[in-house]
Amino acid sequence: MLKRYVMAALGLCLGACEPETATKDGEATRDEGGQLRQEVIRAVGPLQQGRVLHTAEVLPDGKVLFISGCTGYSSVTATTELYDPATRTMSPGAPMLEPHCFHASVRLLDGSVLVVGGGRTDAWSAERYDPATNTWTKVARMPISNYATTATLLTDGRVLMVGGAGDRFGAYLFDPESNTWTPTGSLNTGRMYHTAVRLNDGRVMVLGGHEGAQVDPGRSVEIYSPSTGTWSPVASPALSRPWPSALVLPNGNVLLAGGESGADAVERYDVSTDTWTTLPTALGYHSRGKLILSNGQPLLVGGFARNELNIDRFDVAEKEWSTVGRLGISRDQHTVTALADGSVLVAGGQLPGTYQVHTTMDLYTPDVGTPPPSTQPLSYNAAHTNSAQQNTFNQTVTLSQGDMLEVGTCNLPGASVWGDTFLRLFKAGTSTQLVYNDNADAPYCGTGSYIKFIAPTGGDFELRAGCYADYTCSGTVSFRITPKPGVTPLTYSAFNTDNAQRATTNRLFTLNAGERLQVGTCNVTGASASGDTFLRLYGVNGTEVAFNDDTCGTSAFIQYTAPVSGTYELRAGCKANTSCGGTVAFNVLPAETIPSFDYAATNTNSALQATTNRTVALKTGDVLEVGTCNVPGAYAGGDTFLRLFAANGVELMSNDDTCGTASYMRYTVPANGNYEVRAGCYGSKSCSGTVAFKVTRAN
Repeated sequence: MLKRYVMAALGLCLGACEPETATKDGEATRDEGGQLRQEVIRAVGPLQQGRVLHTAEVLPDGKVLFISGCTGYSSVTATTELYDPATRTMSPGAPMLEPHCFHASVRLLDGSVLVVGGGRTDAWSAERYDPATNTWTKVARMPISNYATTATLLTDGRVLMVGGAGDRFGAYLFDPESNTWTPTGSLNTGRMYHTAVRLNDGRVMVLGGHEGAQVDPGRSVEIYSPSTGTWSPVASPALSRPWPSALVLPNGNVLLAGGESGADAVERYDVSTDTWTTLPTALGYHSRGKLILSNGQPLLVGGFARNELNIDRFDVAEKEWSTVGRLGISRDQHTVTALADGSVLVAGGQLPGTYQVHTTMDLYTPDVGTPPPSTQPLSYNAAHTNSAQQNTFNQTVTLSQGDMLEVGTCNLPGASVWGDTFLRLFKAGTSTQLVYNDNADAPYCGTGSYIKFIAPTGGDFELRAGCYADYTCSGTVSFRITPKPGVTPLTYSAFNTDNAQRATTNRLFTLNAGERLQVGTCNVTGASASGDTFLRLYGVNGTEVAFNDDTCGTSAFIQYTAPVSGTYELRAGCKANTSCGGTVAFNVLPAETIPSFDYAATNTNSALQATTNRTVALKTGDVLEVGTCNVPGAYAGGDTFLRLFAANGVELMSNDDTCGTASYMRYTVPANGNYEVRAGCYGSKSCSGTVAFKVTRAN
């Protein structure tokens, strides 16, 4: 029976389902000045184990405990792990004594954590976690086998467990002091897939849910009185809501959202008058989305819609919704956790409508405080900068290899533009230009400038800000640095995966173009295998790009060079329908780079004489891109001309005007050897430029 309802939770709707794509725009809102109100979203972690239908609790020291959960179609984990907000990293926690999925958890008054329901082999089991000793102990067995239930801490320290698959009408009290369970008053309407909140007066409200043949339980709301042990029905909201989300507002009223019907509809319950008010709809379609308070303002995050990435915030005073950020990936059955500094941690879950379980985590930060000096906004007023080549305003930023820098007079919080701005990014202390932008191809930018750059190596980089041509302009340049997340090992056990094509354990991670991935249950430090493992790798567009079965006996290993930057997915399973397990280890080697070079020339007879040359070593199958345009860092002043030669002096290709008067060549290498690029100018003209290189190594 547990498997039946877990499968419904993982892959099915139980009411009116939303289509595969979201119906709302989700574009970040803007203030009166037209600037983005989107706030900082960072990729952190990731989880060491993908998990869905798990729970998360904040411990007394501020760390977040992630508890058990499902890891795929029919697999459950007993593992736990800890997120440290100070370092934004994960560490293993003590494993539970029993794997749990679709359970409930609650932090007790003494700081320990109680987990009830969802036991895989002992469905009556309940456990308690002691953060001081990092240990789990069994507590008194529950009176019923249960899951899809709720657990709410009462003001006197007892815990109220309500409804669930084991007893839809049942309610039970657990006393941590005496380690006992006691039945209390039964619900008037049975339910599972519901939610519960403790009101400011200590009573407990349960809302929504699903009860099979029961008539419309999703509109039923009841309040429990701890003093009398009884339930009282109260006014019903306008919509039926299986899988709803609710929270208590600072003024004591209750906000209700999500669910599988009317997922963008939001309602508020007034405790003093027993009435519901329909509020403006959210901007995203948040079926099975999660509500959370951040600095007193409600956020609505994620949901069943395949492309629902919105983080929507409700202004209680203005009664308005705004989109304040976008998740890195769509999430269903995830957790949202409020941290002490007002930030919100979004973790795990699954890709809606699939069994692809996430390890990724997003951290929403509503107020990033004072940025480090290198990323403080740069305000300037300039004229006659010759497209940011003279009289510029400069600022240096320090990046680590793989960090993503975003910088602009638009498209970032705090950025502004008047006139036609122009930005250039250089390797600090050199004349090597890496990238530039005039008029960003981004919403609302117009004549504003925006650059996104992934650092190929660590070091200092210099931003130079000016105006297009000899115009006058002004603006505020904003900076955002997103550190490259590491890839932690993935431990899994599986069976009947049909060569890693179903019921797999998955890991999402990012690669920069040109980086070489080594991943396996062998051949990589920390890898291990038991049985016949099978790995598949999927690219940024979801297409399979590599797979392996038996590189090392019955163990699997993949080596792959990323052709483009983006998010990749590794899926781990077993050969055919066998059982197996292992630890998938990852190693990411930095992209090989060829330094760019600057030149100035005249009378080169279309790069046949008086050229500036560079020799590069290439291997069979490598793809060379070289140009004064189309490659990060390239630049052309005048009409450039490029030629490519083999080591024996035979010309292989040439280019004059791929990008206006700038030059670009793309060449697939037929054989190992040295190749020479010669740079000059068209005809007998004078010109200058920066020749930049990109090499995509053959896999």
